Amino acid sequence: MFAARRFAARTIPRAGQAAALFHSTPPSFVRVGDEVPDLMVLFENLPSNKINLAKELTGKGLIIGTPGAFSPACSAAHVPGFIKHQKLRDAGKVFVVSVNDPFVTGAWSRMIDPEQTSGIRFLADPKGEFTKALDLDFDAKAIFGNIRSKRYVLVIEDGKVKKAFIEPDNTGLSGKKLQGRRFFRDRIFFANKALRYNSFEGGECFGIDECGPREGYLDPYSDYQSLTAMLECNLKRNEAVGHPVNLCLEGYRNSISQTPEPSVSI
Repeated sequence: MFAARRFAARTIPRAGQAAALFHSTPPSFVRVGDEVPDLMVLFENLPSNKINLAKELTGKGLIIGTPGAFSPACSAAHVPGFIKHQKLRDAGKVFVVSVNDPFVTGAWSRMIDPEQTSGIRFLADPKGEFTKALDLDFDAKAIFGNIRSKRYVLVIEDGKVKKAFIEPDNTGLSGKKLQGRRFFRDRIFFANKALRYNSFEGGECFGIDECGPREGYLDPYSDYQSLTAMLECNLKRNEAVGHPVNLCLEGYRNSISQTPEPSVSI
């Protein structure tokens, strides 16, 4: 179970205790209904600027977890997709969390959002304590030298998880080159699942639900020749069947339609 469920008190006074208490084997990850961990272990821009997301997220919001700042997929597609989304502000407060130091996440935020107008805030989880509290850490020593976070999105409402979208494949760290179509398929499938919740007032995105794509909508294993073809094909298919909203496709079209096919999905 989400490790914090074993404790009556959600507030853990010391960061050192957090690392010891928040973990379970096998991991079961954060779930709908869980409270945002009440921990003062995140930093924004500077080591002196500590942030407690349990205190920040008292209304609607998003927590976006990434394996690392400046990683190719997160920098080219994942986070920019949220920044460019036409109804981002309807989601409430939005935070990007990565297991990095605050100087790195601060520089990353200025690179991705140079005008600093999106409202998205980038937080450092230098020891991975917040990530461990969610049971969303994984061993990335072979690539990053330490533990890192799975790629995830948590939809928060009144301090509790309303929706949880967790990408199962970590970062594709096996060392094998991934097919470009597989990269696009996986990223698009995850992105659209993450953006279908009702705080964007968009409902479903071309028929994807928690069980996967519905018959007659997106086939995630289709052999598209490019991401652009995939986006356009599914947009037309969605319009043809009269599905009401295409927020996911619309939000991601500009951000990644021209992204070169990478060799790995980090």
